[in-house]
Amino acid sequence: MQLKKFITLIPISLMFLGPIASAQVSEDNNNISSYETCILDKMAGVTSDIAAREIKLACRKVVANQQRATCNDALNEAEVKLIEGQPSVFGSSFYLDVYNPFADRVISGVVVNLTIRIQNEEYSRKINLRGSELVAPYEVKSFGGKFGLKASQEKEETEILYKIIGAFGCRAAS
Repeated sequence: MQLKKFITLIPISLMFLGPIASAQVSEDNNNISSYETCILDKMAGVTSDIAAREIKLACRKVVANQQRATCNDALNEAEVKLIEGQPSVFGSSFYLDVYNPFADRVISGVVVNLTIRIQNEEYSRKINLRGSELVAPYEVKSFGGKFGLKASQEKEETEILYKIIGAFGCRAAS
């Protein structure tokens, strides 16, 4: 009987610890200078593995958001030409797995001229694609954005044409 009560309390406690840990980190996220600083500041006195895990996730998210917000230098035309991607469409969203060919910079977003042909109709858009993380040197991350039309890559009559026309990033930390 006591085991059953304990098992019932675990999901209930999980439901409350996640938001508390996230709120603890995000309430003063302007003062966080790095992931390590966030962990050291917010983990003090934490005795629960679950709360510690939630704080780690929240710190990772806050630091990533700060990096993305300050990593917006436009790459030049020659650099943009070196960036490669693999496209996919899901519903009304366009995704591009972006490869970063640079040793000394990270990529925070790309601008794409996108054309989707569905049967005999052609739709073109210029869209900004961002991801949840920066693309580190020599890595691949997925960036996504809304296209505004429902399309399916599985349909034989759907064709996706894209060209990366701009990109944003900053120097990679050494």
